[in-house]
Amino acid sequence: MFTWDKSIRKIDATVDQVVQLFSSMRDVQMALPGLPVQQASAYLCQCRSGNGIATLAAFHMKKSEQLAFYVSQPPLVSVAKAEEMFDSGLVFVESMGFLLTDMDLHLLDGADRDMFWASLPIVRGLVKAEDEVAAAPAQIPPPKVTPAAVTPDQFTDVAKASSAIPAQTPAEPAPVEAVRSSSAPEHRETVSQPLPEQGLDDSVNDLLAAVEALRTKRPGARARRNIKPADLQKRRIDMRQNIGRLLASL
Repeated sequence: MFTWDKSIRKIDATVDQVVQLFSSMRDVQMALPGLPVQQASAYLCQCRSGNGIATLAAFHMKKSEQLAFYVSQPPLVSVAKAEEMFDSGLVFVESMGFLLTDMDLHLLDGADRDMFWASLPIVRGLVKAEDEVAAAPAQIPPPKVTPAAVTPDQFTDVAKASSAIPAQTPAEPAPVEAVRSSSAPEHRETVSQPLPEQGLDDSVNDLLAAVEALRTKRPGARARRNIKPADLQKRRIDMRQNIGRLLASL
């Protein structure tokens, strides 16, 4: 039989005291009294404590960030009964839907075994957000810097020092014409003047006249169609001869 001991927050034991350690292969959705249904992982651990062996079943509730430790009854058993109590713990945890596997701590070297044992949540415990805020070191506010007090005598000394400095007369600006002459050469913008409308009309008329002259010189479609058969045959013979010479040259 196992009962929930809410006073236990973590396992306070060294890795050398661990006899057996099993953990769940995957998370299981479960609910404990007073806690909502959520994903959880499970551990089953046996440790040496004094002259006996203690068996603990622990459930890590992921959403609530809480560890629930169930202690065997009786809490301590002899070495002869330790195996039987561990089997009871396996039945108890697996009845919750978990599938446990051996963590094989004995196969690890000394340093690796210590590091792995210290990394387990059942050993280091869980710290909630409010606990982290409470445990955080207090922030020391920066010291306030107060301006030094200035006496009327100091104001008098500053006025005397400023009056002793000779006033500098501002240099007179150079004439505008001189600045322009010493700078880069003057850039004159040229604006293209639009052509007079009379000249544009004359150009268009000349272009139209040239096109009309070409049309009158070019033979019309009717003239091209009135070709005699003898002339057409002669053109075909000449074209074939030209093509033959071209192919022979290649």
